[in-house]
Formats: sequence, structure tokens, C-alpha cells
Amino acid sequence: MATFLPSGTIVPGHKPTAWATETDWARHKEHIQDLYLYRKNTLAEVMRIMEDEHGFKSSENVYKKHIKKWGIDKKNKKFEMRAMARKYSEREQKGKKSHFTVRGRAVDLAEILRYCQRRDESIDDLLAQRAASKTPEAVKCYTPLGSPIRTPEVLALPEQIFITVRDYHKGCFEAGIWVGDDGKSCCRSTKAQFDSEPPIKKFRDQCSLAIGLFFDSRWEEAGVVLRAATGGIKEIVREEHPDTLIDLCITISIFWAAAGRPEVSLAILRQFSAMAQLKLGESHPLRLICGWFASTSELDFEDIVLQSCQILCEVFTSVLGPFHRSSIDHQLKMARLDSYFALSPQETSHQALLRECEDILGLYDPRTSYVRLELARSNLIQGNFGGARKMAEVVITSDAPDKLRILGLDYLAGAQYGLGETQEAETSLRAAIEWGRSCWGNDDGEVQRWMLKLERWLVTRGDFEGAAQVHRERLVIWESTIIPASEQ
Repeated sequence: MATFLPSGTIVPGHKPTAWATETDWARHKEHIQDLYLYRKNTLAEVMRIMEDEHGFKSSENVYKKHIKKWGIDKKNKKFEMRAMARKYSEREQKGKKSHFTVRGRAVDLAEILRYCQRRDESIDDLLAQRAASKTPEAVKCYTPLGSPIRTPEVLALPEQIFITVRDYHKGCFEAGIWVGDDGKSCCRSTKAQFDSEPPIKKFRDQCSLAIGLFFDSRWEEAGVVLRAATGGIKEIVREEHPDTLIDLCITISIFWAAAGRPEVSLAILRQFSAMAQLKLGESHPLRLICGWFASTSELDFEDIVLQSCQILCEVFTSVLGPFHRSSIDHQLKMARLDSYFALSPQETSHQALLRECEDILGLYDPRTSYVRLELARSNLIQGNFGGARKMAEVVITSDAPDKLRILGLDYLAGAQYGLGETQEAETSLRAAIEWGRSCWGNDDGEVQRWMLKLERWLVTRGDFEGAAQVHRERLVIWESTIIPASEQ
């Protein structure tokens, strides 16, 4: 577990006794990155802090080797400067402002222009090369974001957002707001009033149901569910659950990328920002982050959300270790976010994580079952229905927690349906619905979404009477739970 201490803190007993080994480098990697890249210390200052406060001793050349290996060197390369100059000119012609970062470090526009002047390179010449030149991976370009602190002199740059995300999540652990008592269970918030499912989960499940209703063109029903979901934002903000930001990002990304409803994403973010201001204060990080997300341009939304979530995943791993349930949970949710924006396949990364969990945690550890279940979900998305069925059946027939086995029934139903086994699929889905209702209640968002799916399947099969019966059951539940919640 990485230890983070403020500069100037002398830790007794941390006197250098030997040169740092590769194991020491791996253990201190994130702290060195933090000191060098984010806190903007010089290399000499980083070396001094690490030696004085952590007993970490190494030479300047070895530091430079690792800095280069980690991709955090501060010196901008020639091809990066040329790429930024091209990008700046292209965007300026379209009336767009630009902010650049290289390996997470902000680059001043004047620095880019001075480079072109020193090299006697014209922008026109650089633009002529753009067809054959791709923007380097280390270079990120953003539209400067308006700050939710509505003062004209304050602009939220991407690096401010990323630092705020990182410091907020670290701070919640350090202040004892978030605790991870058991590596097999997710972290919890000490501000929670009840020992029950966190309100952020109910919010996410209800939003997933609303998206399903949007896809079915049931606009009125979708609106009712969304009102019920947003009615819980007050409690979500008050509790500050560790999953709040990652689950919020998943929700808004589905609306943005999959459902094609960015206006819903922005409305949700504004409500979170406003409620956080009311309950936590105007300068609270959660308010600022949500407000900044809501102010981002459509072009930069994807990059900023994904990089923010990658940073918070790194915080969980550094604080809790890679195999804590919350660390694994965040890794898998990050893979979901990638898939929503069609950036990378999930299946390969899930298989690698599953092998690691099987080797280190064991075949039947709940965390291994959770990863196996996510692999089943990934297989479903990829159309590998046989693989999905195999993974789901392993979870269902194991002694995994009931929650995972219920979800396994849903994935099994999806796999069976994809293989053309419609009767078996309906049977499995009904079993998931009944078991879910008995464990989580009739108004659970997952259960409601499964009932909607069953209704859709029955209509497709031509069983209109069966579909009407499921529809009536849903309406009864709505009248007693969801509609009253939407009117509060």
C-alpha cells in the first residue's frame, strides 16, 4: 500500500541504508510521479524528499531512466510540439480555444508558438503535414472549461479536474470517511445511516431502467423513472459513498454515448453539483467535479471523464491494493466505460484479471466470482453466447453470494436467448426476477429492468397475453413505489 506524506514530514527510521532496488521503485512509483508530475518539484527536489522522508536513495541517472520508462518526463519532444502547433491552428480556424497537456502536464500556448519561431517553421507548413501525421498519444487537447464558480477569471483546466479527483479520493480515505474493512467486501462510507444498499446503486439501476425505456420509445415511463432516480441525489451526496463518482460517470456515459441523450447527462451533473453545493458547500470537490463535467464541451467530454475515472482507479489500487474488492470493482467499471465509448475490448483484460484472481485469491473467492461474472457480461456484448453461458453457470452453481448468483441467472438467460433457446431463457430470467424480488424488493431497478426485458421477449415471440401480464405486474409495482418516489 502506498503511503502519502506531505513534503517536509520527517519519518523516524527512514534513513537510507542501501540503494533502491526495483522492488523499491515499484513500491514508490505513484508517490514519485505525484511529487514530480503533479506537485511540480524538480528532479533534485524529488530526490531529496524521497531520501530524507522515505529512505529512498538512488542516482540521478537511474531516476531519469525510470521517469522515461514511466512516460512522465517533462521535456516536450519535437514531434509533440509540431503536433500541438498543427492542432492549435486547425482549431483556431474553427473558432475553438485550445488547452494542451503532455503526459498530464499543461503546456503554455506561448511555448508552442516560441518553438515554431525558433525552428523557423510556419504553421502552414505544419498543416500541410497533418494528413500523414497523427497526434501523439501523450498529447491531449481540450477546450478550456468554464468553472462552476461563476467568476470570469477562473477557468477549470483538465489538469485541475484530475488533481481534484485524485485529492478528493485520497482525502476521503485519509480522513476516515471511507473505510475498507474486509478485502472481500466493497468499501463503505462512515457517513451512511443504514446498513443497506448505497443510494448510488439504486440511482444507477433506475437510470439503466430509464435507458431501456428510452430504447423502447416509452418516453413517459422513462421520465417517471428518471424523476424517481434524481429524487435520490440528496441522499447520495450526503452519504458520499466511495462508488459515487465512478457510478455517476457510468450513468452519464451511457446516456451520452449509448443512448445518444447528452442533454440528460448534463442535467444529471448539474443536479449533483447543485445538491453538493447545498449539502456539502460551494468549494467541496464533489460539487466542483460535477460542475466541471457539466461545463465540458462535447469534444472533450469523453477524454475528461475517462481520464478522471482512470485516476480514481489508481487511487483505490494504491490505497487498498489491487485485489481489494473495491479496487477490482473500479477496474471492471473502468472497462465498462471504455466499452461505452468503443475504445477497447473488455474480454481480453477480463480474462487476464480472472487468471490473476484464480491464482492469487482462489477459484471460489467472491472476488473471483465477480470477475467471472463480468467476463460473462463481456462475452454477451461480444456475441460469444457459449462463453457467456459457461461463465454464468459456474457462478450460479457455486457458493458465491446470492447477489452474484442472481445476476448470473440474468446473464445465463441472455446467453440462452442469444443461442436461440428462448424457452430456457425465459425460465432463467423469470427465476432471476423472482429471486431478485425476494432479496431486494419489487422496486429494485435491476428487477424492473429484467421485467421489461421479459416483456420485450414475450412480444417478440408473439406471446402478447404473457407480455400484457408482465406489463400489468410492472404497473402495480410502479403505482406503489416508483411513481410516488418521482413525485416527491
